[in-house]
Order: sequence, then C-alpha cells, then structure tokens
Amino acid sequence: MSVKVFDGIGTLVRGDVLLCIWKADARLPRIQHVFRELNQLLATHSDVLLIQMILPSSGPPDSDSRDRNRRELKRLKDQIRRFVSVPVGDALRMSLVRTIMRAMTLVSGTSAQHLVDRTIAIGVDHLLEKASPSTPSRRELLDSAASLFVALDEKPPAELQL
Repeated sequence: MSVKVFDGIGTLVRGDVLLCIWKADARLPRIQHVFRELNQLLATHSDVLLIQMILPSSGPPDSDSRDRNRRELKRLKDQIRRFVSVPVGDALRMSLVRTIMRAMTLVSGTSAQHLVDRTIAIGVDHLLEKASPSTPSRRELLDSAASLFVALDEKPPAELQL
C-alpha cells in the first residue's frame, strides 16, 4: 500500500498495522480520516496495531476532536491490540503529548492498550510485542515510518535512517 496524505497528516497500512504521522493540528476532519483508515484495516483484520508519530507542528485536539477520539477508541478498544503514540521533539513536547494522550485513553478506557514512547524505534518494539503473523518486521515498520516523514516533506529522524 502507498502513503495517503490528507490535509497535513499521512497514513500508511502495512499488514495489520496502521501508521500515522501528524504534521497538522488534530482536528475533526483529520481524525475522521484516520478512523476511516482504521476501519478499512479492520475490515480485513480482526484486530490491529496502531502507531502515530506527532510532529512539533501538530497541535492538540480541540473538544470536538477529543470527543470523537474518545467515542471511537472506546468502540474499537477490543480490536486494537496496541496503540503507540510517539511525540517527535524535545522533552517538554513529549511531556505535553504524554499528558494529553494519557488523559484521552483514561477517559476512553483504552489505557491498557496505549503507550506513549520517546522514540519511534521503541514504539515499534512495543508494537511488535503484540505482533501477529500479519505484522511486518521491525525494519519494514521503521522504513514505513520514514516514508511517512518524506511524504509530508519532513526529514526522517536519524533513528529511521540506515
């Protein structure tokens, strides 16, 4: 499958994994796009893995977006084996994203499946703890993450470069 770019976000499906990168703010149309991609993936897999990389240029969700996230994650919680968020940036940014994501997952009841990691490689390793036969290799997932950066005209972090 190829990278899909939609209004400042990119998504890519590899096996039973949805990879997502956020360059733009987490607003309702973008969130709806991600859930459409996730639902399409769930049409072919009974449960899936999800990793999202959040760039410094992406702002937190507004109230409508948080509400949609909460409802959708609650509805899909038994179909998401693991959900990893990786804030890309400095320690302050990571702390802010971690706080927002933990609050959202507590409210939606998905905190057991959700992790916030400090690097993409660690996030991929955490995804692979819940791998299925359909889950791509670590290298394939890291290469896929790099392709999302490139699709949004961003330089992939050093950890994704060979």
